[in-house]
Amino acid sequence: MLDTIREYGAFWLHELGEERTVRRRHRDHYLSLARAADAAWIGPGRAALYDGMTAEHANLRAALDFCLAEGDGGTALEMGGVLWFFWLACGFARDGRHYLDRALALDPTPGPTRAKALWACGIAAIAQGDTETSGRFATAFRAAVADDTDRTALDGKRRLRDSLGIAMAVDLLASVAAAARNAAQAARFLGVAERIWRTLGTPRTGMPEPVAARRACEAEARRLIGDDAYEAAFHGGCHTDPDTGIAEALRPPAPSHHAPAQPGSTGRPGRNPR
Repeated sequence: MLDTIREYGAFWLHELGEERTVRRRHRDHYLSLARAADAAWIGPGRAALYDGMTAEHANLRAALDFCLAEGDGGTALEMGGVLWFFWLACGFARDGRHYLDRALALDPTPGPTRAKALWACGIAAIAQGDTETSGRFATAFRAAVADDTDRTALDGKRRLRDSLGIAMAVDLLASVAAAARNAAQAARFLGVAERIWRTLGTPRTGMPEPVAARRACEAEARRLIGDDAYEAAFHGGCHTDPDTGIAEALRPPAPSHHAPAQPGSTGRPGRNPR
């Protein structure tokens, strides 16, 4: 019945020449809703927000479909980026990859909107277990945020606008470092991220995907350099000023020369992550 009513309404909007006007208003409304949800996601009303946003799944898809059909890559990038929590925590990572991949291809304009979209696509890839793709997006995200006139950590914070975004970004860059065998750097970044997460309450806000990604990163880093070296680098990151740690994470990585730790070496073989 609802589909029939929707089709009937769409028919008359088309006949009256008002379809695009109404669709633009629809897009603008859901972009505003997505912005507000992004700003409110870390807060006491998150459970209600989860229910409300998942109920709007079809409308959010329709708004993004309209952006792409109109060639409006800028709005698609912004909407896809601010809906990062929707892709990651509400179970719609596949949709996130679908829309963000197309929006990123449609609008290559550099800037904070693209940086956040790259980051959102990277964490959607993590949610799908696609570590190779998440690494590519993390590298692109690092360049998008760092390749600016001031190249400062505070600029990165301003661009992401919240501590949660920064914490997840540093987690993502830690995974990239581990995949590149920069194990000490990965451990240090995990320490930097841990300090930021602690300011938000429960580390990684109890979401299973980032928790699993963090454990996998830690396990790989421990395997490569052993427990002693891992703990030293991790605690060094924990005791680093967050702005300094973020600036370090945004710098291009140095080549790694680490080999896996062996029994009898100066580092103990890696144990299971906490």
